[in-house]
Amino acid sequence: MKSLDQMSGLLLLAFGVMILVKSIEYPFGNFQMPGAAVFPILAASLLIIISGAIVISSLLKAKGARGPSVSAPPSRKAFGRVVIGVGALLAYRYLLSFIGFAPACFLFILLLAKALGRYSWKTSLLFSVVTAVVCYYLFQIFLKIPTPGGIFGV
Repeated sequence: MKSLDQMSGLLLLAFGVMILVKSIEYPFGNFQMPGAAVFPILAASLLIIISGAIVISSLLKAKGARGPSVSAPPSRKAFGRVVIGVGALLAYRYLLSFIGFAPACFLFILLLAKALGRYSWKTSLLFSVVTAVVCYYLFQIFLKIPTPGGIFGV
């Protein structure tokens, strides 16, 4: 393998195939009452398609370009963004049961939009409110999936 894209694409492709094979063991159900296999099969299929596209794209790039395909190592700034993202995920995980689903979702999206997306406060707040409301209605009202209420009961 000359390209990191090819290696990562093949690794993700193998991972997707393993998930797909394992998911077939679960009950599929029907369209009115989907079984446990539906989401893993859809996720694995999507992973296979995307990783296949990565491999094909990297092969096409390799034929057209003769230079090295490995980029420079990530900078400190990029590492800091990864730390912020992981910290936001951990905070979301622990705040979820304490303050509830909708407020935790709002704060998580606000942090990601402001810190990582570097959007204005107005855009970040608007996007966070819309995302939290849509997620609340999707899971609580439409799908009727119970979510943690927390201290706010939402």
